Amino acid sequence: MFTHDLPNTNKFSNNDPVHDANWPIVEASAIGTVPSVFNTADFSTITVFGKSQLVYKGHPLYYFGLDAATKGNTKGVSFPTPGAAIWQITNTTTATATIAP
Repeated sequence: MFTHDLPNTNKFSNNDPVHDANWPIVEASAIGTVPSVFNTADFSTITVFGKSQLVYKGHPLYYFGLDAATKGNTKGVSFPTPGAAIWQITNTTTATATIAP
């Protein structure tokens, strides 16, 4: 997830294919079945430049383009530099998105 996003609002994508290639959105036209450790109600979709983006607990979801070749890689958490904490993973302990005070 992109830490600068707002609840159910993609603040990263700009519809420039070169820019968006590093962090493509996770596209989903509908919520199907999810692994049993997740609650289906925590998932939704938003529309971003005509595409349906998957959202988890209010966080728009992306994947790191350079991880696409090897499933399970999480190199994106170190992008643009290690420790930057701009991109984070989501899991069952991820808090629901809120607007920071």
